[in-house]
Amino acid sequence: MSKTTTSATSRTEYPSKSGIYIMEVPNISGGRKWGTSFRVTVPARLTGKDRLRRNHPTLEAARSWAADQLRTGRKLGAGFHGLTEDEQRKCMEALEILRPKGLDIVAAARFASERLASEVSTVPSEQVIKELIESRAKKSDRYREDLRLRLKRFSDQFPSPLAHRTGKEMTAWIKGLDVAPQTQLNFKRVVVTVFEFAKEQEYLPAGFDEHSKIVVDDLDGEGEILIFTPDEVAKLLDAAAPAFKPCLAIQCFAGMRSSELERLTWDAIDMSERKIVFTKARKGKRTKRGGRVRRTIPIGDRLAAILAPYVDAGAAGVLWGGNDDAYSDEQTSAADAAEVPWKKNAPRHSYGSYRMEITKNENLVALEMGNTPDMVIEHYREVVSKKAALAWFGITEANLDGLAGTLPRT
Repeated sequence: MSKTTTSATSRTEYPSKSGIYIMEVPNISGGRKWGTSFRVTVPARLTGKDRLRRNHPTLEAARSWAADQLRTGRKLGAGFHGLTEDEQRKCMEALEILRPKGLDIVAAARFASERLASEVSTVPSEQVIKELIESRAKKSDRYREDLRLRLKRFSDQFPSPLAHRTGKEMTAWIKGLDVAPQTQLNFKRVVVTVFEFAKEQEYLPAGFDEHSKIVVDDLDGEGEILIFTPDEVAKLLDAAAPAFKPCLAIQCFAGMRSSELERLTWDAIDMSERKIVFTKARKGKRTKRGGRVRRTIPIGDRLAAILAPYVDAGAAGVLWGGNDDAYSDEQTSAADAAEVPWKKNAPRHSYGSYRMEITKNENLVALEMGNTPDMVIEHYREVVSKKAALAWFGITEANLDGLAGTLPRT
């Protein structure tokens, strides 16, 4: 039996001078001929790899496909061969990285260009931070120094351009500092500030939002409530440096946050009326009191005894003159000297727990601590014994008779 051949009845180059040829060939099935097809042959120089062949049912379809191959071939085939060997290698490495994750190389390139093509891609984080601080010349010295110290730690850790950062790695860095939730929040605040400044200066694309993905611990700690025992607080107070002792005492026996202590002034402490009156701005709201929130916290005998020498000596201005980092250092130093492990937020949580046991009044404790009654009940009710609460505040059972939720004087 003779062999049937598939020789072309015609062969033309299309498009002209493209090197792509179209041939009319017979369709053979089972040794029988049934019509013709149009075979397009694309040379390797256009595909960038092997020669490519494809059959089409009509001449019109074959020419359309040939024209498409010429356009894409010039861009991809010849274009690829026009790259340097290093550029070709990097293209292949990029595909090897992206393919297992189902990512498209073009989409990845666009994503990167939005973050890396701006001017900040050549400006180190230290330079952006310097410009930010200079722009805040009208702010207080303390504010600018706080910016400088915190952001120096950031730039030391991340000296490369801000566009290179991700929310995940910045979260890991802040939590790795091993500081209290308030300090974490303070670091997040200044980091967000520098990123927003960079966007204003067009150092970052308008849509850049990695800094908004930073996650820090809740201020009031939704996890385990840690407290000090009366014996532990006595050791801590004995070991505390003189400049830090009033701050620690107010946290333990008045329940104020460390961030509030850093703004508290001596004139807010009324020893004659035995109370601390703390006022702070209420963000985003206006009230009849000028948009400010006022809290009154009683001063018991134990706290009064610690504060009295400072008041009698004419203490004035802010209680704590340092920054937040220095405050954390003093906590650590006192704990090391007292050989008492420091517990995050323990002074404030201790006050809430012992105060709730004494007063049995969540509304009163909530007002004193600047919390909600529900949070006080959830975190502080029936956490400690009555005996421990009496020892904490240095009072006796007899002192509690007839009291309406205030700490007595002995």
